[in-house]
Amino acid sequence: MVGGSSDSPFELRNHMGISQLEGVIDDKIINDYFKFCVEREPVDKCISHYCMQKNSSYHNQGNESLTWKDYVRRGAFPIDSNKYTDGNGNLLVNAILRYEDLDNQLRDILPRLGVGDFQLWPEAKSGYRQGVNYTANDVEKIYAQFKESLSVTPYDKPKPF
Repeated sequence: MVGGSSDSPFELRNHMGISQLEGVIDDKIINDYFKFCVEREPVDKCISHYCMQKNSSYHNQGNESLTWKDYVRRGAFPIDSNKYTDGNGNLLVNAILRYEDLDNQLRDILPRLGVGDFQLWPEAKSGYRQGVNYTANDVEKIYAQFKESLSVTPYDKPKPF
């Protein structure tokens, strides 16, 4: 459902990729508009994903006792590069913003797009995160899985806790 209209079978939701919009939104809009996405350092992204799966009542059914070790072993990481690249790894967006500096980067980009008086509300999904001790092996496994994403959003590997 677009914009709350029950006349459309299509529903816009967060975390959608550009390819999901093709055929629904006019190609001219997709081609002419400035498009951006947000990416996050892979280990931090996985910790957030793990904590959401474990601690959010919306996501944790069957994951209540999930350990970080089991999460890493499972390897079902939140890799989103297919949402902003094509099958050949080419970018489909004009910019990738870093989650760690999102507030500053949005304050730079949004006025150029005609969006003023912006305020970020990062507390929207807070409360699920917990500290996680990860190993060098965890970092290696995560970074290997995020190889395609890292080709367009390079990050330095974090040091284990």
